[in-house]
Amino acid sequence: MNSIIIITSLAFIGIILILFLVSALSKQTIVIEEKATDIADVMPIQFIDENLIVNGNGDITVGYNIFLPEVFTLSENDATQIHTQLEGLLKLLPAGSVFHQQNFYYTGTYKKNDYSDNVLMKTNYRHYSGKEILKCYSNIYITFRNTTNKATSATTLTQKSRIPFKQPFKDIVKRRKEIETTLINFENALASIQYFSVKKMKSADLNNAVYDYMSQGYDTPIEDATKETLNPISTESGSLKIGNKYIQVISLVEEGSKLDLLETPQSGKILNTNIEMPESIKSKASMIYPIGLGLPFNHILNVVIEITDNDSTVSAINTEKTSLNFLANFYPPARIKQQEQQNFIDTVQQHGYQTSRTSLNLVINDIDFYSLQRKTSMAKLGFTRMNHSNCFIENEENANLFFCSMPGNAATIYRNFIDTTAQAICYLQKEGMYMTSAEGFLFSDRFGTPVLVDMWDKKMENIENRNRLIFGPSGSGKSFLTNNYVLQSIHDKRDVMIIDIGGSYRSMINLNEGKYFDSNKTSEFCFNPFLCEKNRNGEYLYLGEDKDSLNDNIDTISSIISFIWKGKEKITNTEKAFLDKSIKNFYEYINKNHIFPSLIEYSDFLSIYQSEVEEYERK
Repeated sequence: MNSIIIITSLAFIGIILILFLVSALSKQTIVIEEKATDIADVMPIQFIDENLIVNGNGDITVGYNIFLPEVFTLSENDATQIHTQLEGLLKLLPAGSVFHQQNFYYTGTYKKNDYSDNVLMKTNYRHYSGKEILKCYSNIYITFRNTTNKATSATTLTQKSRIPFKQPFKDIVKRRKEIETTLINFENALASIQYFSVKKMKSADLNNAVYDYMSQGYDTPIEDATKETLNPISTESGSLKIGNKYIQVISLVEEGSKLDLLETPQSGKILNTNIEMPESIKSKASMIYPIGLGLPFNHILNVVIEITDNDSTVSAINTEKTSLNFLANFYPPARIKQQEQQNFIDTVQQHGYQTSRTSLNLVINDIDFYSLQRKTSMAKLGFTRMNHSNCFIENEENANLFFCSMPGNAATIYRNFIDTTAQAICYLQKEGMYMTSAEGFLFSDRFGTPVLVDMWDKKMENIENRNRLIFGPSGSGKSFLTNNYVLQSIHDKRDVMIIDIGGSYRSMINLNEGKYFDSNKTSEFCFNPFLCEKNRNGEYLYLGEDKDSLNDNIDTISSIISFIWKGKEKITNTEKAFLDKSIKNFYEYINKNHIFPSLIEYSDFLSIYQSEVEEYERK
């Protein structure tokens, strides 16, 4: 009996213990860690020095910040000229070189803390402050591959064993001399491209660029990467995560039905964004607009063009074409493939095109996995809108291709297709957002981003007569725009005079305590043309400060008096000369006698003045 009680008690205690363990384990997060690898062990970059990225296999990369013209402003002729210059630029590079354009697009908020005392301007600034806006910038990297070294296999993130070098690259001085002449010619040609501005990246800039890409922190570019620590990178079943950000790479795998220098983007409202995207677009943009500025969220567009040897490329295509001979007898797609290959060879040989390998991919990041999936779907639609191109959402190769696309490592990208540089250039980003001026008038660009516009372009100081013309149909906003321009002019302490027909600016003048003269009220509509500035001695300064404005005041008064005197009858040159002379003498008279100038005083002065002039002038 006792033994039965003991056994029952032990069983009961065992059950309680099991339930406790299950309960405890259900509340505990079990972390399964894979074997970690130091990023330095798989990083192909050996060092960054003397404005160069040097890889362990001898590849050398130089970088440039490139500033592009505003989107929707290039004409067909502009685009053609830029394309021709870029095509000539790539012909300067030796076979094996890699041209990598990395474009960054990210969202931010507009900040304006410098509020005005003017109530209307203060309201304007508050309206814009905190507004979500789209930003972008572009870098170009040129990689000169070390073709003398056979061990140039690709370095990827998950294939540590394929890193070709462990020892420091020793022939860096020799490699620099090898590329020096080519680099100088390339930089001169790059700087000469119309509408482009270029700045060569220094060592610190290159270091920061690598960090910004690897950390996916390009929306807040770092100032000194040497003081930062890279977030952990984790990979599992093709997924990639950097810190708390999920990463997705999307690659172009099939070109669209045609290639264009400029294309009218398909309009359409983008959901889940506060960015003001242009919906009714009639102006043209680069072909890649749908996957560039057309995607209003953080992403990177990588375009990689590897210059290949024409003879080797044609030989390889002929070899593949020959291998399809048997299959082409009974499989129509093989015959079509052979015909396409022959057409490509004929085009290259007839037109002297430079062959290349082209790669294009998008890199998207988001801290929320489901939000990343929505962005991926929008990006996929963007590829379709790019002349019906097809893309592939990377899975198993996701981490590798992200690593291959870093600055200085684009030579390792293996998701590419044979092309010519003339065709590949169509994929390059040739436009950016408007770069705000240092000072000017506040407007919104085509994406609703507040920017300062220098209306008079102070760089062009040689322009003497500066005018602006605003035209548009009724209700298009001409008066609204002008009122805004007038408001900002007053805020900037400029003198403003308006000839108003219809009273559109009466409220603006009253709000800013200006003077409004209504031409319908003739008793109020009067002015004194003789009034002008005075010096410290109280003398009227009737002459201008320079030769261009010397007689402006005299000419104005002369025109008014001649109209009173002659009406619509044209004044003769002799009469005009006398009139100008009498006005100058009148100013000398009132300055000497301290008389307030007016038309009545001028009339009285003429009765005195006539005794001093010649007989023909008196008549």
